[in-house]
Amino acid sequence: MRFILRNYKLNSSNCIKAISLLWLLLPSMLLAASQSDTQLLNKANELIRQHRADEAYKMLLPLESSKAGEPAYDYMLGISAMEIGDISNAVFALQRAVAVKPDFVGAKMDLARSYYKLEEMKEAKQEFQSIFQYNPSTRLQEIINLYLSNINMKQRKHVRKTTKNISMNVTAGYDSNSNSAPTIDNYLGIDLDDNSRRKPSNYVGTSANLSFISSLSKKKIVTYSMGYSQRDNFNTRFVNNMSIVAGSGYIQKLSAGQLVVNAQLFQAYVTGNYSGRNMAGIAQYSSKPKDGQSLGLMTNVSMFRANPEGSIRDANQFILGVNFNSTSNKTTTPNSVISFSAGKAETVDPDSPYGKNFSSVRLALNKKVKFKIPLMLKATASVTNTAYSGTFNGVNRRERLNAIDFSADMPVRKNMNLVIGGLYSSSKSSIELYTFNRYEFKTVLKWLFR
Repeated sequence: MRFILRNYKLNSSNCIKAISLLWLLLPSMLLAASQSDTQLLNKANELIRQHRADEAYKMLLPLESSKAGEPAYDYMLGISAMEIGDISNAVFALQRAVAVKPDFVGAKMDLARSYYKLEEMKEAKQEFQSIFQYNPSTRLQEIINLYLSNINMKQRKHVRKTTKNISMNVTAGYDSNSNSAPTIDNYLGIDLDDNSRRKPSNYVGTSANLSFISSLSKKKIVTYSMGYSQRDNFNTRFVNNMSIVAGSGYIQKLSAGQLVVNAQLFQAYVTGNYSGRNMAGIAQYSSKPKDGQSLGLMTNVSMFRANPEGSIRDANQFILGVNFNSTSNKTTTPNSVISFSAGKAETVDPDSPYGKNFSSVRLALNKKVKFKIPLMLKATASVTNTAYSGTFNGVNRRERLNAIDFSADMPVRKNMNLVIGGLYSSSKSSIELYTFNRYEFKTVLKWLFR
């Protein structure tokens, strides 16, 4: 056609002739396009029948931007997506088909089945019931009634259920720098006392947590928790610490993932004296795992208030984070989590030197190894960079914290695990007072009661 038009001179007579020729050719062009679409859909249908739905899906998906809204195309895209387990995209495609053609019984049936697979029973029930108005065949009515019976049974079985968990830990360990102090004896001409220099210590610790999980429905869960932890250092009792934490949360399961919202109160004590309080609101979204991989997003807003009231350490903190999770069924490949977070702490006192910007990168690996007893090996590496907005003695404070830890988790009894772990961390600071190294070894005995 381009060749024909290119050889016409652009005058009014030739334009009329060209338009007339195009008008004569248009029916055959439309027929050819229609035949091409039909052949494409027939080929996709044949691939699905041959249990090669993944090939059909790959063939149809690139055309979605131009063909979305065509019921026949959307239907074939939907059932190929459903066959390969991509139920969320199947729902989107089938919803389009039904929206354009409400009496498309096949699309409505597969849309209802997709909702059923996603356990969205209310939507599935409505879609199944709506098919009866189109006088389906006796066989199709039997299938729909079977689905409706299963949905009613699932809905009757679900009642609000509350479970409780009690966990207790006992820890014994050694810390080469229990007071997180430098090895220097003097800073800016001031002699540091013994408690301000690095001191190693053995320690014991205990912790306990009580949590309630209340299931409002299959997709809505409410949680409550309360816990405490305490650590006693034999050689550095001036940094013995205890903390109490209480929180509540809400979990909403979505077709494409899960949303978790938490509110938390944390209160700390040092040598028995109240040290400070942190109140935080946390929201996290994680996508539904696909091929063993998922993506998570997190935001955290918190307020820290130190003792005494009006301390220069009082701050409001904001954090944003993202993480990538990969789970493998291969015996040689560990599961992994890569996370990145960045935040800012704004001090209440504008003259405080404790305001800071910070970022963190963390890699965690874990793998279950089977010997005579199952063994879970875990390793974590992290790097945190911090830049303080204030200065100390005229020097801008910048720090980098590097940490590596590992652990082995072994079952002892049905509700008891033994964990052996180690940690190495170092703080590199532009201010000598905040530069230190530490390593720690610990053994933890964990009980869990349901």
